[in-house]
Amino acid sequence: RGCAFAPETLVVENDAVIALARATRGTARGGALLVAGTGTIAFAVSHAGTRARTMGFGPAFDDPGSGHWLGTKALALTAKALDRCYRDRWAYGEDGVIEAFDAPAAQRVTRAVLMKLGFAVHDLFESEKLRDARREDLTRWAYEGGPAPAWDRVASLAPILLHESERDDCGMVAGIIRD
Repeated sequence: RGCAFAPETLVVENDAVIALARATRGTARGGALLVAGTGTIAFAVSHAGTRARTMGFGPAFDDPGSGHWLGTKALALTAKALDRCYRDRWAYGEDGVIEAFDAPAAQRVTRAVLMKLGFAVHDLFESEKLRDARREDLTRWAYEGGPAPAWDRVASLAPILLHESERDDCGMVAGIIRD
Protein backbone atom coordinates (compact mmCIF):
# COMPACT_ATOMS: atom_id res chain seq x y z
CA ARG A 1 0.00 0.00 0.00
CA GLY A 2 1.68 3.12 -1.22
CA CYS A 3 5.20 1.56 -1.35
CA ALA A 4 7.39 2.49 -4.30
CA PHE A 5 9.19 -0.86 -4.00
CA ALA A 6 8.32 -4.45 -3.30
CA PRO A 7 8.73 -5.25 0.44
CA GLU A 8 10.83 -8.32 -0.38
CA THR A 9 13.51 -6.03 -1.87
CA LEU A 10 13.95 -4.08 1.36
CA VAL A 11 17.26 -4.85 3.05
CA VAL A 12 18.28 -3.33 6.36
CA GLU A 13 22.06 -3.32 6.93
CA ASN A 14 24.66 -1.89 9.25
CA ASP A 15 26.36 1.37 8.19
CA ALA A 16 29.59 -0.58 7.67
CA VAL A 17 28.00 -2.62 4.87
CA ILE A 18 26.98 0.58 3.11
CA ALA A 19 30.46 2.07 3.55
CA LEU A 20 32.08 -1.12 2.23
CA ALA A 21 29.72 -1.15 -0.76
CA ARG A 22 30.82 2.39 -1.56
CA ALA A 23 34.50 1.51 -1.13
CA THR A 24 34.15 -1.55 -3.40
CA ARG A 25 32.18 0.29 -6.09
CA GLY A 26 28.88 -1.28 -5.16
CA THR A 27 29.93 -4.91 -4.75
CA ALA A 28 30.37 -4.93 -0.94
CA ARG A 29 32.76 -7.85 -1.49
CA GLY A 30 36.48 -8.32 -1.41
CA GLY A 31 37.21 -5.58 1.08
CA ALA A 32 37.58 -4.57 4.68
CA LEU A 33 37.15 -1.34 6.59
CA LEU A 34 37.50 0.15 10.01
CA VAL A 35 35.05 2.89 10.94
CA ALA A 36 36.00 5.01 13.92
CA GLY A 37 33.38 7.70 14.34
CA THR A 38 30.86 8.12 17.14
CA GLY A 39 31.21 4.34 17.39
CA THR A 40 33.77 1.83 16.12
CA ILE A 41 33.37 -1.22 13.89
CA ALA A 42 35.66 -3.38 11.77
CA PHE A 43 33.91 -5.17 8.92
CA ALA A 44 35.04 -7.32 6.00
CA VAL A 45 33.49 -9.39 3.24
CA SER A 46 35.45 -11.92 1.18
CA HIS A 47 35.06 -12.18 -2.60
CA ALA A 48 32.87 -15.24 -1.92
CA GLY A 49 30.59 -13.20 0.35
CA THR A 50 31.75 -14.47 3.76
CA ARG A 51 31.35 -11.71 6.35
CA ALA A 52 33.50 -10.91 9.38
CA ARG A 53 32.80 -8.23 11.93
CA THR A 54 34.10 -7.07 15.27
CA MET A 55 32.89 -4.30 17.57
CA GLY A 56 30.01 -2.09 16.51
CA PHE A 57 28.06 -2.81 19.69
CA GLY A 58 28.02 0.80 20.87
CA PRO A 59 29.16 2.62 24.02
CA ALA A 60 27.45 0.27 26.43
CA PHE A 61 30.15 -2.24 25.41
CA ASP A 62 33.15 0.12 25.79
CA ASP A 63 33.69 0.66 22.03
CA PRO A 64 37.44 1.49 22.26
CA GLY A 65 38.78 4.00 19.77
CA SER A 66 35.39 5.52 19.03
CA GLY A 67 34.54 9.17 19.41
CA HIS A 68 32.33 8.23 22.35
CA TRP A 69 35.18 6.33 24.04
CA LEU A 70 37.54 9.30 23.57
CA GLY A 71 34.86 11.72 24.79
CA THR A 72 34.35 9.57 27.87
CA LYS A 73 38.10 9.69 28.53
CA ALA A 74 37.98 13.50 28.20
CA LEU A 75 35.12 13.65 30.71
CA ALA A 76 36.96 11.34 33.13
CA LEU A 77 40.11 13.45 32.87
CA THR A 78 38.04 16.58 33.46
CA ALA A 79 36.46 15.06 36.58
CA LYS A 80 39.89 14.10 37.94
CA ALA A 81 41.23 17.58 37.31
CA LEU A 82 38.20 19.24 38.93
CA ASP A 83 38.64 16.97 41.94
CA ARG A 84 42.36 17.82 41.97
CA CYS A 85 43.27 14.13 41.91
CA TYR A 86 46.65 15.10 40.50
CA ARG A 87 48.15 16.82 43.54
CA ASP A 88 50.88 14.22 43.91
CA ARG A 89 51.20 13.95 40.08
CA TRP A 90 50.48 10.21 40.13
CA ALA A 91 47.25 8.47 39.30
CA TYR A 92 46.02 4.93 39.02
CA GLY A 93 45.51 3.91 35.44
CA GLU A 94 43.67 0.94 34.05
CA ASP A 95 44.57 -2.39 35.66
CA GLY A 96 45.84 -0.57 38.76
CA VAL A 97 49.05 0.58 37.10
CA ILE A 98 50.44 3.78 38.56
CA GLU A 99 51.27 6.35 35.91
CA ALA A 100 52.45 9.95 35.86
CA PHE A 101 49.60 12.43 35.75
CA ASP A 102 50.27 15.48 33.60
CA ALA A 103 48.48 18.26 35.52
CA PRO A 104 49.01 21.01 32.90
CA ALA A 105 47.61 18.77 30.14
CA ALA A 106 44.67 17.76 32.34
CA GLN A 107 43.94 21.41 33.05
CA ARG A 108 44.06 22.30 29.33
CA VAL A 109 41.68 19.44 28.50
CA THR A 110 39.39 20.45 31.37
CA ARG A 111 39.21 24.06 30.24
CA ALA A 112 38.52 22.99 26.65
CA VAL A 113 35.79 20.53 27.69
CA LEU A 114 34.06 23.03 29.93
CA MET A 115 34.27 25.81 27.32
CA LYS A 116 32.80 23.48 24.67
CA LEU A 117 29.93 22.78 27.05
CA GLY A 118 29.41 26.52 27.57
CA PHE A 119 30.78 26.91 31.10
CA ALA A 120 33.04 29.72 32.34
CA VAL A 121 36.60 28.65 33.10
CA HIS A 122 38.33 31.88 34.18
CA ASP A 123 40.35 31.25 37.38
CA LEU A 124 39.05 27.67 37.41
CA PHE A 125 42.05 26.16 39.15
CA GLU A 126 42.53 29.05 41.56
CA SER A 127 39.00 28.97 42.96
CA GLU A 128 37.58 26.03 44.90
CA LYS A 129 34.14 27.66 44.68
CA LEU A 130 34.31 27.82 40.88
CA ARG A 131 35.57 24.22 40.66
CA ASP A 132 32.62 23.13 42.82
CA ALA A 133 30.23 24.99 40.51
CA ARG A 134 31.79 23.39 37.40
CA ARG A 135 31.56 19.92 38.99
CA GLU A 136 27.84 20.51 39.49
CA ASP A 137 27.48 21.88 35.94
CA LEU A 138 29.32 18.91 34.46
CA THR A 139 27.21 16.42 36.41
CA ARG A 140 24.00 18.20 35.38
CA TRP A 141 25.14 18.17 31.72
CA ALA A 142 25.94 14.46 31.87
CA TYR A 143 22.60 13.40 33.34
CA GLU A 144 20.10 15.98 32.09
CA GLY A 145 18.76 13.67 29.37
CA GLY A 146 18.56 10.50 31.46
CA PRO A 147 20.96 8.03 33.00
CA ALA A 148 23.73 8.79 30.49
CA PRO A 149 24.51 11.60 28.05
CA ALA A 150 23.67 11.14 24.38
CA TRP A 151 26.39 9.32 22.45
CA ASP A 152 26.94 12.14 19.99
CA ARG A 153 27.28 14.73 22.77
CA VAL A 154 30.03 12.71 24.42
CA ALA A 155 31.69 11.95 21.07
CA SER A 156 31.78 15.68 20.28
CA LEU A 157 34.45 16.01 23.00
CA ALA A 158 36.88 13.62 21.26
CA PRO A 159 38.62 16.31 19.16
CA ILE A 160 39.75 17.99 22.39
CA LEU A 161 41.87 14.94 23.28
CA LEU A 162 43.12 14.63 19.70
CA HIS A 163 44.18 18.28 19.71
CA GLU A 164 45.93 17.96 23.07
CA SER A 165 47.73 14.77 21.99
CA GLU A 166 49.28 16.72 19.10
CA ARG A 167 51.01 19.01 21.62
CA ASP A 168 53.08 16.15 23.03
CA ASP A 169 53.01 12.81 21.26
CA CYS A 170 54.71 11.09 24.22
CA GLY A 171 52.53 12.66 26.93
CA MET A 172 49.67 11.43 29.06
CA VAL A 173 46.90 12.41 26.62
CA ALA A 174 48.73 10.84 23.66
CA GLY A 175 48.89 7.68 25.77
CA ILE A 176 45.11 7.76 26.16
CA ILE A 177 44.77 8.02 22.36
CA ARG A 178 47.20 5.13 21.80
CA ASP A 179 45.24 2.91 24.22
